[in-house]
Amino acid sequence: MPRNTNLETKISIIIPSFNQGEYIEETIQSILNQAYSNYEIIIFDGGSKDNTLQILQKYKSYISHLSVGKDKGQSDAIKKGFELAKGKVIYWINSDDILSKNALHSINNSFLKTNKPSAFFGNLDIINSKSKFLFTKYLTPIPPLFGRYSIYRGLFGFYQPSFFMTASAYSLTNGIDPDLFFCMDNDLFRKLAYEKIDFIYINKSLSKFRIHENSKSSNFQDRGFNERKKIFGVSNFNDHLLKIYVLIFRAIYYLLKFRIIKVLKSKYKIPWLP
Repeated sequence: MPRNTNLETKISIIIPSFNQGEYIEETIQSILNQAYSNYEIIIFDGGSKDNTLQILQKYKSYISHLSVGKDKGQSDAIKKGFELAKGKVIYWINSDDILSKNALHSINNSFLKTNKPSAFFGNLDIINSKSKFLFTKYLTPIPPLFGRYSIYRGLFGFYQPSFFMTASAYSLTNGIDPDLFFCMDNDLFRKLAYEKIDFIYINKSLSKFRIHENSKSSNFQDRGFNERKKIFGVSNFNDHLLKIYVLIFRAIYYLLKFRIIKVLKSKYKIPWLP
């Protein structure tokens, strides 16, 4: 039976933080400004040297758990956050990104319609260092055939800032790999696909991803490529066929939604962003 749709599910939001004082306040405010009340904020800061700690003190009453001190990096912070999380839905957002308006409400609505271990994913708005909207990156539902396998092989991916999951889904895996620097999200997606959970598409932007000169995504593409290769291995002939199938499926979906031009334009603007 579906759950009571009048309930707000507890959602745990983990924020790994390090020297993002310029942006972290906007990240926190994007959570506080949600038309949603049943959430917890868990922050692990790796010992920031800028004004981050002053900002965190300002919002201390809204933070369920705050840990400040040297750690092993972003993945280690996220893993520790998930271990503390008490919510039935768990999520992490980086300290320079923003949660979209009513995102938690959308996640709750989808969660209440399922009793299975699940992940919920949506589209992604791209913003610049001044929070100006640039364009939207659109996704699609997973393909009806070989959908989970395409995720497992790294041929169908998600935008991490717009990716939520049930705690029950995460518990099926061995969690975030703390040794990964860049592709900890892709590694987790692969583990979730292996466990055959449900992947539920929400056709709206759930978050805003910030492009700026100091962001990890802008500066460590080579390291990310090497980690992907380590996680997924070398592509074989079947992978190439599956990739073509996924591309055709997505192209048809975008055509039906009248989005194909927007998708092509967004790919041209930032080629390294899938």
